[in-house]
Amino acid sequence: MINNIINNLRRCVINRNFLFCSLAVCLLCLTSTGYSQYCSDPVMIFEFLLNTKLIGQGIDSTGYAIFSKMNSGWFYMFAPVLAAFPFIYGYCSDISSQYTRCVIHRIGKLPFYISSVLSAMTVGGLVLTVGYALYGVIVCTVFPSLPELISHDTESFATMVGTIYPEWYTNFLLNGNFFLPFVLHLSIMFFYGGINVLPALIITLLSSNRYVVICVPFFLTYAYSQILMKINYAITTNFSESLIPLWEFISMISPTSVFNLIDSADDALVIVAIHGGFAVLLCVVFCVVLHRKVDCCA
Repeated sequence: MINNIINNLRRCVINRNFLFCSLAVCLLCLTSTGYSQYCSDPVMIFEFLLNTKLIGQGIDSTGYAIFSKMNSGWFYMFAPVLAAFPFIYGYCSDISSQYTRCVIHRIGKLPFYISSVLSAMTVGGLVLTVGYALYGVIVCTVFPSLPELISHDTESFATMVGTIYPEWYTNFLLNGNFFLPFVLHLSIMFFYGGINVLPALIITLLSSNRYVVICVPFFLTYAYSQILMKINYAITTNFSESLIPLWEFISMISPTSVFNLIDSADDALVIVAIHGGFAVLLCVVFCVVLHRKVDCCA
């Protein structure tokens, strides 16, 4: 099973599809918006890169703040496609060529199911993480340095950053420890990518057409997000205190709620439990259905 996972990772990561998707993730992240003291409206990060004179000097204009507060709607929309593409593209080809039957006969059914799930989640997480890390390198290189801002005026920084980050996170930054927060953001992105690849893996139980498998989760995610958005709109337009628990629950089951783990420390365990439980459910469904198929994925 371990050898099959290593083989899957080697085939998927050392691949032009992986490189293409990682670069696409980086480009989508660059469609995030930031604020400039020279403009009243939000400015896209692309525009900052093309015209560096727009870059302000505040705490929210530093490279680290822009990296940690990535808010690209285009990224959230296409993340399920980009996370799934490198693994699913080859996996569907293996099903069509009946290569999976050879693997199952060699290593057994259960090791094949587990290795497929772990490989898919790992590749999906790596795609988004590598692209997001590349985005972080770009913005931290172009935009003002956060450590320099801290060294110039620590007291003012502590006051300003407290309005952006929670206290425990601020303490890390004030102590000059930027590595752990950086890794924490990348870990959240890895978790998000690993979950996003699972719906596509479920679709492979019904079809081996790689384009159907990759595109259907995109439409499902879009429809799900629109439903939650309409519910939230209905709650805000007819607001009452009795609807607050429903509003909080909707915010926690949103696909993008994992990016609020740092800001919503009190709800972090609940958010992880909800999304982790959803991932486990999909993994169980995949393994059970595949186990009951007698054609060995053919």
